[in-house]
Amino acid sequence: MKLIGDIHRGMRRSHAAIHCDLNDITLLQFHAIGIVYDYKRVSMGELSEEIGIAKASVTALVRRLVSSGWILREMQGDDRRMVYLRLTPHGCTSFRKLRNRKARTFESVIDGLGSKDKKQLLSILRELKNQLQNS
Repeated sequence: MKLIGDIHRGMRRSHAAIHCDLNDITLLQFHAIGIVYDYKRVSMGELSEEIGIAKASVTALVRRLVSSGWILREMQGDDRRMVYLRLTPHGCTSFRKLRNRKARTFESVIDGLGSKDKKQLLSILRELKNQLQNS
């Protein structure tokens, strides 16, 4: 499926162009920030599971996001093993800006299609979404 790979590479290039002026975050960091944004408060284990990477890798990822001011760590009472994450006000604001820019970029690509092609693409994307949710 070379086409899927080409589209994925194009989306990564688009992300690189967009994020360069917003604290230089990686695509994986953007994904992690998006999960924390959606959950409002998420445990390290939940984040690891959602991203699909090892807990040790998530720990390193979170450490970088904490040091750059995107995320806050919170302990659950006296249990130091239970660490929850939430976005800082800066993280929330910057994530919304970045997500909106990405959406506008994607919309501008889709707007380049003809009306019939746009409807067909959106229909296929909805069906793909349903297939992924049911698998």
